[in-house]
Amino acid sequence: MSDKAKNQSWYMVGLVFVILAMALVGTIPSKYYIKPAQECSGGEFMQTYDEDCADYPYEDGNGDSATPVNQRFTQPQDHYVSPYDWLRVDVQSLIDKSGGIPSLGLPGSIDNEVKVFCFFDANGAQDFTTLINKLQLTAPGFDFSASTNLILNLCYTFPPYSHGITELPVLFEEV
Repeated sequence: MSDKAKNQSWYMVGLVFVILAMALVGTIPSKYYIKPAQECSGGEFMQTYDEDCADYPYEDGNGDSATPVNQRFTQPQDHYVSPYDWLRVDVQSLIDKSGGIPSLGLPGSIDNEVKVFCFFDANGAQDFTTLINKLQLTAPGFDFSASTNLILNLCYTFPPYSHGITELPVLFEEV
């Protein structure tokens, strides 16, 4: 085999690898959401109200241990699960864990996800909009107004719950 033929076969191998790499680029997920840390989700936050989770609930932090402010929100905003979606899933997890809404021991008029969510907002250690506003203070350049506005629209329209929604809507992404 001549040198020219050997070089051509190496070029072919290289070309195959380039084509394979180009094909794989389309199969890698382009978006990864930084979700709440395990100890700050799954109903745990609503049940225990951990101050460190309230200050920074995301998995790229220290969870239920304090995360220094300079280590929070190190990625672009669209990489993080929205604060509303974190709270929504935490409330929904609590409902699922306890065998449904009646077993939560809430007043009988609280009979759907939206009412449970709004009950925890009104009766928790801190209301949800305050939690989101505290997160906003450590996230310069981020805009959490969509989370805050959705909570206000769900829980504080007059009269409450008149909009007929019984299941919590997803704001940006399923967690």
